Amino acid sequence: MIFYSPQTGGFYAAHLHAHIPADAVAITAEEHTALLEAQTRGFVIRPDSAGRPVAMAAPGPSLADAKAAKRAEIAAGHDAALAGVVAISDPTPTVVAVEAALLATTDPTGLDYARQKLATRRAELEAMVEAAQTVESVMAVAVSYPV
Repeated sequence: MIFYSPQTGGFYAAHLHAHIPADAVAITAEEHTALLEAQTRGFVIRPDSAGRPVAMAAPGPSLADAKAAKRAEIAAGHDAALAGVVAISDPTPTVVAVEAALLATTDPTGLDYARQKLATRRAELEAMVEAAQTVESVMAVAVSYPV
């Protein structure tokens, strides 16, 4: 016999567990299997109003979490674009540093121009994220840079 406890959110097998919480409800092996299979597909297991386990869609990120993730994506995109401008063939940290120094020496205006274009685009993207009022609108911000 398998039990589910709404309080702990855990499953208990009578033959394995010496203590089964008082709020636990009995479920069939088939229900248990179906719930675990749903969990592997990204669903979460929560108790319904009667305390029985049900699989439901996992909640999405909060607006603050979505904005933080998008800001990180914007920053990473900016860094990758700058590395691509400076060291197209091999954007490793060492090559980027060396190529940036060479570019600053041989074409300081070009490097400043590239940095300014990328910084402007980054600021535009960050402003769109800040203005977003829903998770969906944050996710809709397409992170792209001119290279």
